[in-house]
Amino acid sequence: MLPGLQRMIAAIKWAALTVCVSLTFTGCSRWEPVYEVAPDAVDDVRSIGEVVAHATNEWDLDRASQVNHVLLMDVGAASYEDARKTVLDRLRQRGWRGSGPGLASEVLESPHWEHVLLSVDPLEKLQDDGSDRLPAIVEALESRSEMLNRLAVVYMTP
Repeated sequence: MLPGLQRMIAAIKWAALTVCVSLTFTGCSRWEPVYEVAPDAVDDVRSIGEVVAHATNEWDLDRASQVNHVLLMDVGAASYEDARKTVLDRLRQRGWRGSGPGLASEVLESPHWEHVLLSVDPLEKLQDDGSDRLPAIVEALESRSEMLNRLAVVYMTP
């Protein structure tokens, strides 16, 4: 065999060994998929009112991760019920459509971005999944206490 070819084969074997060893020591978690909401979908929702707070939380799924968005929205309503109706109306005007009832709220999906679902919920829902402990949410709740009864929480999931 030619000496140049032997060196090339040795280099390929060395590279393959390096990759295998690094995967062994670092684990495969970095290769697991991360499901996220399309940034344009988040921007679409943000455009319907004032975003008082925006945070994300990440859930570990079986061999994957899911990043959800939590938006506290002020749409100029006098109460949560009015805010919820306004948010849903504005989203429907932008093409979002119902995909059926959720556990405690209506679920909408985007016609423009695949696998993007959202729900509009009262502030109490923040406690259900721990979103009330996300720093951006905590800060908004503390600084805007006078308007809490008229905010809507928009959850976006991939």
